[in-house]
Amino acid sequence: MEQKSGILFPREANRNSITLSGKDFQDEKLKAVSQVTGGIAHYFKNQLFGIGANAHIIKKHYAENEFIVKRTENIITAAQQCSNALMKLLSFAQRMELHSSPVDIHEIIRKAIARGTDRFKVVIPIATSLKAKHSIVSGDYEQLQIVLINLMENAMDAITQGGGTLTFSTDEELLRINNKNDGTAGNNPSGLSPGEYCSIRVRDTGAGMSKDILANAFEPFYTTKKKGAGYGLGLSQVYGIIMALHGGITINSDENKGTEVVIYLPVSDEKIETQTPSQPAYSSQAKLKGINTVLLIDDEEVVRHTTKELLGDEGITVVMFDNGKKAIEYYSRHSTDVDLVLLDMMLPELDGEEIYRRLCKINPNVKVIVFSANSDIDKASNLLRQGALGYIEKPGGFGDLYNQISKLLS
Repeated sequence: MEQKSGILFPREANRNSITLSGKDFQDEKLKAVSQVTGGIAHYFKNQLFGIGANAHIIKKHYAENEFIVKRTENIITAAQQCSNALMKLLSFAQRMELHSSPVDIHEIIRKAIARGTDRFKVVIPIATSLKAKHSIVSGDYEQLQIVLINLMENAMDAITQGGGTLTFSTDEELLRINNKNDGTAGNNPSGLSPGEYCSIRVRDTGAGMSKDILANAFEPFYTTKKKGAGYGLGLSQVYGIIMALHGGITINSDENKGTEVVIYLPVSDEKIETQTPSQPAYSSQAKLKGINTVLLIDDEEVVRHTTKELLGDEGITVVMFDNGKKAIEYYSRHSTDVDLVLLDMMLPELDGEEIYRRLCKINPNVKVIVFSANSDIDKASNLLRQGALGYIEKPGGFGDLYNQISKLLS
């Protein structure tokens, strides 16, 4: 075994006689998981939408039947848990695109501690030592909270086993990387690209990890918890998010002494944008003004029929097509009758981008919302820049599609 920056990797891996070590070995595993996950994600997101949304429809129509309501709630919960696990896999495989913006890591740490303490209901000593002179980093506010809460949960488990304290800290000085291969005095512990980085440390004095456990720390589905207590996706999700944000991460751990996770995030010189006030909640009773007919273009039958029923319950007529050519032909004849288009991105013959361009040629003012299971945010972003109104990623909130559309149109 070879140890690099506190993370253990096998010196060799017998995969088609390819010798791998250190970060290359982890990257090879990441690539393999990415290929598998990317191949199944689109299919499963569509099916999860069908399962969860149909359960919502049944629950709504049998609201007076306690037995049916309880069972449909169980189905919705199970579908949501599957969706959450899939998103963790996607983040590990770096197929969930993240868009960085300037955020205050000190604010995120404080928020994560508050959320984690409330969520886990565990009272342990938590200390902070936030000394970074430059705490503005390039990152994703919500995803970084997920990272810290995951690490907090792991630390709490370790402390529950062995007792101890949990400390969140930031280094006073920035880590400056001049050369990607510069390992002088441990200056580049995570193979970072040249630049300046803020170091965030999450340390517990709990049970710690053995070398064997540490070697598999970032493996998806690897867990030391009892059956049913966890699925081994927490640290792999952390790894994927940090990599997607162009950062770095290391773990040092000793049995009976504790564990320290160090995250490196690129600093930002940009100003933090002022947060816009949260939008008011929408109720299903609030009708969509001017939206009477929706054109749905999606090649998944379960998505088409479920969406038609969801919106039909709100008094909206849904015209459905499973491919772009038929939909464009229909729209060319009935553009004045269609108030909104729900457009999938991955379709046979014509993809979502080409369909959007052709719809705009027919009617430059066409209202389009991207409704897709594709995690490639860049493609959806292209359509948003061209004039699409918004993006709803399946499976979303299952039965909450109407409210999601309401928010985007508002």
